[in-house]
Amino acid sequence: MIFELITGDFLFEPRKGHNFDKDDDHLAQMMEILGKMPKNFAFSGRLSKRFFDKTGHLLKIRGLQHWPLKKVLMEKYRFIESEAESLADFLLPMLEWYPEKRATAREMLEHPWLDMKPNYDYLLSERDYQVMMLKNKLTTEPLVEDNKEMSELGESDYDLFNADFEDNNSTLSNEEEEDDAFFGKNEEAEKKYAFPEDEDIQTRLPGPKCLYNFNEMVGPYPEDMSQNCEDLGPNMQF
Repeated sequence: MIFELITGDFLFEPRKGHNFDKDDDHLAQMMEILGKMPKNFAFSGRLSKRFFDKTGHLLKIRGLQHWPLKKVLMEKYRFIESEAESLADFLLPMLEWYPEKRATAREMLEHPWLDMKPNYDYLLSERDYQVMMLKNKLTTEPLVEDNKEMSELGESDYDLFNADFEDNNSTLSNEEEEDDAFFGKNEEAEKKYAFPEDEDIQTRLPGPKCLYNFNEMVGPYPEDMSQNCEDLGPNMQF
């Protein structure tokens, strides 16, 4: 809600695509912003076979681009770096994958972002924004994190979810043994959600250049952010 109040947009706004549902898109958006989902966290859900294959990839969406929240705020919403960094630092503790790791309300009340002095000059100038985007495009060695296959699950937190796997005698050390032990044979699900051989898996982005022209989470937005708000006139209820 804080992100929505500040930007006017939802942080996650899933949409149904040609080859995937809103739930698939929602997971993909979360992984783009937060990084890879821990493997045992994803596999602990009773519906996990609907969304992930045995190798730990999203079934229906591939080719995700990691777009950290700080970069989203700067590249899409044109926040200056200091404001983007402080806001991202405030929001991310509440977005941890594991509920046990999420910040409490008391902890958030003590966050320095709430005590920052008002700054109404928080947006990049047009010149600074264009310079920043040009530098991003000309970067020859992108961050390692940006090149990761984000549709694949990340390493698990063994301590938090160790108890979940005690009953089925499964561990998370060997991927193939782990997945077979946890999932069993899932040929029907794989056939149901598999793509035809002549059909490409839906990718989130056609190419890296789209990172600067589109929000890969929810689609293109106008250059002028004021176009997002349309004056509908007085409310006829009053």
